[in-house]
Amino acid sequence: MIMVDTKKLLRFTAGVTLISIVIFLFVLLRVDPFTSGISALIFFLIMFFFFLAGFLTFPGYYIRMIINKDKTPLNNFNVSLRQSILVSVGIIGLLILKSMDGLAWWDGLLLIASLVFLEMFFRS
Repeated sequence: MIMVDTKKLLRFTAGVTLISIVIFLFVLLRVDPFTSGISALIFFLIMFFFFLAGFLTFPGYYIRMIINKDKTPLNNFNVSLRQSILVSVGIIGLLILKSMDGLAWWDGLLLIASLVFLEMFFRS
């Protein structure tokens, strides 16, 4: 069994988040979306996903550490990382639907409901 240190995971997540925000800002400020094509859009969305997932992990983790003092830090980290990934998938999914002019309120609601059901599956 591999022992995982939560502080190392937090440092790794912070590093990935910082690298992804730098690349995300570079793509946002330096790449022209009208001339670069679909590859720039895909790269933009991937970097935005990594930034969101990493950024949302930290508030979730620290709030869980305050509220759930009886749980282990690794458990709190795993839950906050999973939930931040689900929220990031939801935001990226809504952005993709919006960019294809396919976002209606029922589509967004269906996407969010499916992510909520997925989280309920993970909790059971």
